[in-house]
Amino acid sequence: MIGYFARQPLLGTDIAYLLQVQSSIDVKLSYADKVNAAKEEWKTRNAAVFGNIRTNLHATVHRDEMCAYCESSFADEVEHIKPKDLYPGDSFKYDNFLMSCGPCNRRKSNKSVVSTTDGAKVVSRKQGAAIEPPPVGDPRFFHPFGFNPMEFIVLDLRVTFHFSALPKPGHPDHDAALLTIEILGLNSREALVERRKKAYRKYLALARDYLRSSEQERSRQVASFTAGWHPTVWFEMKRQQKLIPELQEMFSACPGLNKL
Repeated sequence: MIGYFARQPLLGTDIAYLLQVQSSIDVKLSYADKVNAAKEEWKTRNAAVFGNIRTNLHATVHRDEMCAYCESSFADEVEHIKPKDLYPGDSFKYDNFLMSCGPCNRRKSNKSVVSTTDGAKVVSRKQGAAIEPPPVGDPRFFHPFGFNPMEFIVLDLRVTFHFSALPKPGHPDHDAALLTIEILGLNSREALVERRKKAYRKYLALARDYLRSSEQERSRQVASFTAGWHPTVWFEMKRQQKLIPELQEMFSACPGLNKL
């Protein structure tokens, strides 16, 4: 979930294909027709174009096909950030795609979060329900292609290794952050929590090795920090260094770690 990423540009022919398909959906008269058209077009999408899209999205994240949501599994599915079931007008827009793993994609399904006059709420549509537009509101499902999620969520490194909302209760984005965490199951999947704990210990060991290394050796160790999985853990170690004694000692001894 760390950071904000700008997607790699697509080939002109791929852009033209996406525009053509999206236009064929947009010309449908009713909202329900647009939803149904988006679903049908997705079934027959151009494999070559989406192969290029997958390659570009993987290259954007810079971490060996890592899921942009959980940072813990291989991302092998093109995910609609704004679900095509709810937002057919975005179903073939490049800026609505990211790569996720199957478990995250299935958990998110056709859910999203919007901020309305009644506060943040999950929008979805149950199978068999009437096909009606979602409530009007600002998109507040936090993801690394439209937001910097770390401005809205924080990871506890001292006890639980759970995510929580960074904005205080009462802030408009507090509930939206909690709903994003809940939809993706970032705290409820124990395997994810354990992997974050292991990542903390791994980054701690890497940092201590870096501290003991020569300048020449350090240049070879940089990739271990910049290309490792669970980059949010390393980000939080830097952000919370003054709150955790072992981190404060380590970063004080080697301030250069803050640049990794």
